[in-house]
Amino acid sequence: MKNKNILYTCLLMMLLFGPTGITAQNTAADKISVLTTRDLANLTETLTNEYSRTNPRITFQFESAEEFDFKKLKNKEIDLAFTSGKADLEVEQSFLKLLIGREIVVPVINAQNPFLDEIKAQGISAAQLSEILTGTEPGTWGTLLRNNETNSATVFVANEAPVFDAMASFTDVMPSVFQELTAQPASELIKIIQEDKFAIGFCRLTDVLNSEKDELIAGIRLLPLDRNGNNAIDFTEKIYDSLSDFRRGVWIGKHPGELVRNIYTIMPAVHQNENLTDFVSWVLTDGQQFIENNGYNELVTNERPAKLNKLHPQQLIVEPVGERKANNRVALFIVAFFAGIGLLIFIPPLLSSGVEEGMKTTPVKMRKPLTENSLQVPEGLYFDKTHTWVYMERDGIVRLGIDDFLQRVTGTFTRIKMKNPGEKIKKNDPVMTLIQNGKQIVLYAPVSGTIRQMNESLIDKPSVMNSSPFKEGWVYAIEPANWLREIKFLKMAQDYREWIKGEFVRLRDFFAESVPSCLTGHVIYQDGGEFSDAVLQNLSPEVWEDFQKHFIDASKL
Repeated sequence: MKNKNILYTCLLMMLLFGPTGITAQNTAADKISVLTTRDLANLTETLTNEYSRTNPRITFQFESAEEFDFKKLKNKEIDLAFTSGKADLEVEQSFLKLLIGREIVVPVINAQNPFLDEIKAQGISAAQLSEILTGTEPGTWGTLLRNNETNSATVFVANEAPVFDAMASFTDVMPSVFQELTAQPASELIKIIQEDKFAIGFCRLTDVLNSEKDELIAGIRLLPLDRNGNNAIDFTEKIYDSLSDFRRGVWIGKHPGELVRNIYTIMPAVHQNENLTDFVSWVLTDGQQFIENNGYNELVTNERPAKLNKLHPQQLIVEPVGERKANNRVALFIVAFFAGIGLLIFIPPLLSSGVEEGMKTTPVKMRKPLTENSLQVPEGLYFDKTHTWVYMERDGIVRLGIDDFLQRVTGTFTRIKMKNPGEKIKKNDPVMTLIQNGKQIVLYAPVSGTIRQMNESLIDKPSVMNSSPFKEGWVYAIEPANWLREIKFLKMAQDYREWIKGEFVRLRDFFAESVPSCLTGHVIYQDGGEFSDAVLQNLSPEVWEDFQKHFIDASKL
């Protein structure tokens, strides 16, 4: 009798969870309700219509609004939202924000501009553009290049609201200035730039693309922007020589954020609507072509796996939607069948032995994002570009340690190699080796002097450098040899906060170059380039070696 009951139960579960049962359950989810902001209404309509053409059983019900209303998602009035914003657009952890495309405003000039070599070397800053736009006298290339050139430099802006807004944010000039002085339809602006060797234009990237050849329109080239205003195109700004370099530069944050508007989908992080996941997966893959066709820019190929991994956290490679749907149903059927047997066999003994307490679920602890604003930057310390800090005590002894940025990037240390008291060190010489389960990073001395004391507590508990990098986690006490001269090359807190922004750009650049794209989904915390704590922790020794060579060692140059 007992065996018959088990058999009947299993048969019942087969009926309930077999492919037919699953199909019946999914019918209710064949409709996807979508909310879109009005500026994205055309794009949203295109994406939903194109998806329905190949998936006719899926229907969409969508509404548009001037602004994104988060309450509708919270109250489950809608399944999915399309909205736009900057990289720091915040959503609650119970929702998944996925970047699906961008609207990029670009500066362009005539490819035959006679000052091209100087422009490529110096770039043009936002402050210089603002001076040209608001000055009482007509602007000249001499104003932009800080020389005696008298040729007029007129700035033209495409007559589109998103371009006005982006330029206003970038140059700190009111949008009305562009409307009154230099606004032109995008097609006319392109003609002006092609005919006038001295003109400057700002428009959307898609306005100057030859979509058939995936290159810029003939006679047009990108104008390099000097983001930090030092009258030089630095390594972190060198993205304007080719279209591929530029797109990748936008991805990792080298193009001014004021000129980039991100397009997002937002959905519940946990849901049971398989069709919703399939649609968003399609948007990130086959649907990218329709994003480009609607005047926005599709994602760089290498960044797509990270988004798909967020959508499908249990798999690195996503199968085509149709194949995955069929495979999922078979998998669910098999899992349900054996789960039914397992429940009948194992649950009764567990309940009788009183293990309910042990079966309580433990919430997953999410790593917090690593951002510029999340770093500890104590006042009164001197910071070095090698990611170390120093502080002179009243007795003239200098304490030395590592900064919060480095320990947040690497994760918990398991060992440290230190020099002994009495040893002399010189600025930029190796001063310590930080080790994590065999992987290591060598740091360099920010100042010269003689080691008087090393923090012996770090031998047994090196993780103190992570938990308290500026107090208990100090590494050396040093008698300085050339303190007054060497601190001129160090940064106090305010300057350090500005400098560290460039280090985040370098970090994004490093991951884009050195970390395989299939792993970036486990590195990037959320769209816009934010990292989770300990981004290096689970990566291979080879990646750590690259980090040493291309990030730590490069900072000494």
